Amino acid sequence: MNPDQPVEFHAPCGHLIAAPADRVGQEVRCPHCHRVARVPSPDVPYASPVPVPAGATEPAALTALYVTTLIGGLLAAGLV
Repeated sequence: MNPDQPVEFHAPCGHLIAAPADRVGQEVRCPHCHRVARVPSPDVPYASPVPVPAGATEPAALTALYVTTLIGGLLAAGLV
């Protein structure tokens, strides 16, 4: 890796941020959520996975909710 090339990684909030290569192993602050994250080594793939927020709804469940709500709304409109 080029020492002048920044290291890109995901902050705790999920945003992709970049830090100078000389900051590997040090802590930096995310410009979006202002939480501290450690700059991973560039040779470690997926060094900082994006955490799933607590209470996050799975996309399949969310799609099912949308479809159920749509059908319920159409039935209610038909009754009116």
